[in-house]
Amino acid sequence: MKRIIINIILLFVALLLLTSAGSFGILYALIYLPFHYSKLSIVKYWGSVLYSVNVGIDSIGNVLLSTFLNNFAIIDKTIYPFGNVHHTVSHVLAVNHLQYNNTARFGKWLAQTLDHIDKNHMNKSL
Repeated sequence: MKRIIINIILLFVALLLLTSAGSFGILYALIYLPFHYSKLSIVKYWGSVLYSVNVGIDSIGNVLLSTFLNNFAIIDKTIYPFGNVHHTVSHVLAVNHLQYNNTARFGKWLAQTLDHIDKNHMNKSL
């Protein structure tokens, strides 16, 4: 029980740092970069930042949504379940969908939607 309380406190500290320091970091980069780098370098930088943020959010989503996704996106939870913070939702979905043919109706719909938004998203996620 003590560990849960500590983890909750650490979560609030992390969220506070993310919102305050993260906002500062973005603002600083917006002001600093144009004076020191070319437009192409800045575009590449922000592309890399956005990609990294997306992967991080996707990994967190894999943990937070694991119970729901394990029950509604895949058929057999024991083959390759959601919930590992080191994997993204897209990766786990792709493994289940493409390698094991282990997706339920919702998982198939989600895979098709992601492939529609980002061509070959499932293959790129492997």
